[in-house]
Amino acid sequence: MMTEMGLSLWQQWWVKAVVPISVEGAKTGILEGPGYRILRGSAPPVYDPGGPVGVLEHFDDASTLSRAETAAVQDGLVLLIAPLDSPHEHESVVSGFGYEVASQFYVGVPD
Repeated sequence: MMTEMGLSLWQQWWVKAVVPISVEGAKTGILEGPGYRILRGSAPPVYDPGGPVGVLEHFDDASTLSRAETAAVQDGLVLLIAPLDSPHEHESVVSGFGYEVASQFYVGVPD
């Protein structure tokens, strides 16, 4: 419907629930490793996944996504969000790791 109105898909938020070792002592801020960067924080009150969430600001490839997920689990995160501009080279990577599209954002002026 959105594209039929002349809008273009700008970004999709791919999400995946992860099972943390423990949410006790989970931190906010940046979690970084070789090839990835995760912004840690709380979910909005209207959507509570049961603990802190991480937004994957950057990851290089499937290998670094795997390392990022491992770090997130060890860090106590319960949900990872991968915002990808569309089209994006990593859509098949996140899809292959079990992420699903939860939100889509469109840009443009409706016809």
